[in-house]
Amino acid sequence: MARTSNRPPSPRPTPAGWRLGALALLASAALALTSVDATSAYTPAIAWQQAQHSSDVEAVFAQARREGKPVFLFWGAQWCPPCQQVKATVFRRVDFIELSRGFIPLYIDGDAPGAQRLGERFRVRGYPSMLLLSPQGEELTRLPGELDASLYVNALRSALGGSAARAATRPTTDVLAAALAGQALPVHEWRQLAWYAWDADDRDTLRPGDRARALAHLAQACPPGLRATHTRLLLKAAAAAGTAGTAAALDADLRSAAGAALLRLLGDGSSAREQLDLVSNDATAVLAALSVAGSRERQQLQQTWDQAARRLAADESLPRADRLTALQVRVELATLGRPQGDADVPAELRNEIRQLVERFERDTPDPGERQAVVPTAARLLADAGMPAEARALLTANLPRAAAPHYLMGQLASLARAQGQMSEALRWSQRAWEAARGPATRLQWGASHVAWLVQLAPEDGARIEEATASVLAELSQQHDAYHVRNVRALQRIAAALQGWQQTTADGPARLHRLAEQLRPVCRQQRAGSSARTQCEALLDPRPST
Repeated sequence: MARTSNRPPSPRPTPAGWRLGALALLASAALALTSVDATSAYTPAIAWQQAQHSSDVEAVFAQARREGKPVFLFWGAQWCPPCQQVKATVFRRVDFIELSRGFIPLYIDGDAPGAQRLGERFRVRGYPSMLLLSPQGEELTRLPGELDASLYVNALRSALGGSAARAATRPTTDVLAAALAGQALPVHEWRQLAWYAWDADDRDTLRPGDRARALAHLAQACPPGLRATHTRLLLKAAAAAGTAGTAAALDADLRSAAGAALLRLLGDGSSAREQLDLVSNDATAVLAALSVAGSRERQQLQQTWDQAARRLAADESLPRADRLTALQVRVELATLGRPQGDADVPAELRNEIRQLVERFERDTPDPGERQAVVPTAARLLADAGMPAEARALLTANLPRAAAPHYLMGQLASLARAQGQMSEALRWSQRAWEAARGPATRLQWGASHVAWLVQLAPEDGARIEEATASVLAELSQQHDAYHVRNVRALQRIAAALQGWQQTTADGPARLHRLAEQLRPVCRQQRAGSSARTQCEALLDPRPST
């Protein structure tokens, strides 16, 4: 429904006008404008539309066409910590609420009926995903989920107040093709490419194996005057190369340039915050691409990165979860190159972690924000070699958690890491039982089946019973075989296909389960690749 306003009505934008208005949800993300405190007073004034089926989505786009506005799609789930982080920061800002008048805000909860089919339509899987779409439904761009909250608002302010001096926005796919073909781009399109959510692009606009070379090419072609944009493209190329293990995609000159750009970025507090998502998430990958373990270059980059993360962790204007994540980066850097499980971090860092976690656990009353803060804090404690404190934090928060099953899943992981397999399975089952929402229950049910196969492979009856229960629940859903549901079923199939070859009665059990899956597969059109793939998931294979 539309939101009323006591302001004079704005002129209805022309088709060119909305394109000008949408022209860079990311275009000005590199510009440092005045920030508003993320804890500003919250008002539930954003006129979110919610969609469960295609008809709901069509109604939203019909409204967008009538009003000449773009659509801002937020795809998430109630239990998802990063989703709660966005809600607690970006969506509570007074200026974001004000700017929401300029677009149609659309929310799709992944557990709503038909939501997974809609996820397939928009090519989104991970929570949260945020897309800017034209009134005709064409994707213009998608946002990284970890951008600093002020950048969302600054970018939206630019996007919704476009000027006639700017060219119309093109979809990122078109901008990318033009850039790779050597065509000149306006400034806002270079920024659009740099701040695009490449890691969350389920359309494979740039396939992972090609991403490093393509981003490196873009960095080399980017006008040198756009320092923040050029730096981001360089370092995203390095992150892609380090993640894929293809450091050779960057030649020596490019690695040298990226290293120098990285040192400048990390040495400047405002620049590091501007690229918060990169500083928080890409340390290991970037270091792997730009330096050799044990080298002087690696040591210098690690030290400078640690100093930048230290400043971010101390930044009182950052959201609590972001500050904890900055400490997580410090732990990652302190343990880089050590054997898995070696969490011997400096005592000073442990004390800093302990104090900040205790403070945030005490001072975060909002249930939504706690859903972001507590899991982040628990992971931080565990990775820093304090599993007992992580366990105590999670256990104490179960009664008041917005989504206790998520914390139970973390308790299962902690128990497993400590070699307590029965305890791990107990928490895993409790997490599945406590999960709410069809897609979420399937995800946690699939996880529990996989854990049973790994930790209790001899208990065939228990494995079959748990899988049968998951499939029975799934068969009652409409549109069950889509997006995240498919991935959960593939996880179950991968676990069971390997397991059934190691036990005498495995093939018979798998055959019974395959029969139980057939009603789900029959939801797909006969002869379609989706139906064929579904029916093949649990087909028993001959023992070898």
